[in-house]
Amino acid sequence: MYKLVCSQCTKRFQGEKKGDVLSRLHAHQVKAHAAWLARRIKRGMVKAKKRKSELPNYPAWIGFAERPLIEKVTGRPYEEVRQAVLDFFVSMLLGGIKPPQL
Repeated sequence: MYKLVCSQCTKRFQGEKKGDVLSRLHAHQVKAHAAWLARRIKRGMVKAKKRKSELPNYPAWIGFAERPLIEKVTGRPYEEVRQAVLDFFVSMLLGGIKPPQL
């Protein structure tokens, strides 16, 4: 048996299936507390937008622009250089510091 209470008016909902009770609660909130529900949804969207703007703005294609430069400078394929650098950082984090083997 599932029991839920509306946080705005303390109306109680109960039922055997969780989905049924949740859908009745949501329908009640849409009908009786539409303005509150809209404010709550907008507040969540503002929070998500703020949280997203606080993250560093790394492009998804990082590595695309530097690939030709790295290959030209090192004379080796980009994946090989990238793997050597990653191995170096992993070994540095795990304690055994060795320079990357290029």
